[in-house]
Amino acid sequence: MLNLSSLFPIYCSDRAVSHIFFSLCEPWNYPDSQVRMVVPNCDPSCRRPNLVEAVPRYLQWLYYRSADWPKDFTEKRFLRDIKDFDAIYLWPHTSIETFRKVKLQSKPIFLERINCYTKQAKFIIDDASSRLGIAPQHKITADMIQQEEEEISLADFIFCPSPEVKKSFIGAGVPEHKLILTSYGWSPKRFPHFSIDKPLSDTITVIFVGSVCVRKGAHLLLRAWEKAGIKGRLLLCGSMEPAIAETCSGILARSDVIHRDYTSDIAFLRKMRYDITDLNGVKNIET
Repeated sequence: MLNLSSLFPIYCSDRAVSHIFFSLCEPWNYPDSQVRMVVPNCDPSCRRPNLVEAVPRYLQWLYYRSADWPKDFTEKRFLRDIKDFDAIYLWPHTSIETFRKVKLQSKPIFLERINCYTKQAKFIIDDASSRLGIAPQHKITADMIQQEEEEISLADFIFCPSPEVKKSFIGAGVPEHKLILTSYGWSPKRFPHFSIDKPLSDTITVIFVGSVCVRKGAHLLLRAWEKAGIKGRLLLCGSMEPAIAETCSGILARSDVIHRDYTSDIAFLRKMRYDITDLNGVKNIET
């Protein structure tokens, strides 16, 4: 039997990046393999027999009062018994010290890389910001790039969830045999109101979910929407970066472009249709 231990060093809520971690690892138990998930803490709905909350529940109130303590405590708990496992699955924000300690145990390291090579990401965002005439809004530092390079050297295999992610690491000189091309799927149960039998409308609604920022290319989406002349509406759902609000103010003022703040209920957005005549209050009518 293959025993795998996975480390996700931030709170697991089954949303955002933690949804990827949880949805991949939670069902990964078969007759010939099993996985243990180690997290600092998690939402009650995420608790499973194979999930370990490293921070005692009676200390959870400290979690958001210290930036480093929960993470350090979690990594120590993770390392305590890795000798009992055959392979290690590490996620972003794991400290380089933990990478080194795992490597000393001669355990194969599988590394999840959600985004492209960090140095390339910095170049792309710097270039996009320059074209917009604004200062870069990212927080990528030379130390972050250096740590990623060491992580890559210590990892035996790297999961790349898109061809572009894999391409970025090949461009950085990472041997191709270390790169495993994967993809993230979607769960139909998260969209209970979706139906392929629903009659087509003469208009479409395009939904963008995530931070509305330069890093995610929101300015490119908005400009493309303006040029496309599509009969429909563009719904942006997520916190908006001031740089986007300023540089794309004209497009954002269009009657067919709607912005809503962050919501965890994406299915609700899919269920709704919007009265675009109310630009400020955005009335919504359930279908």
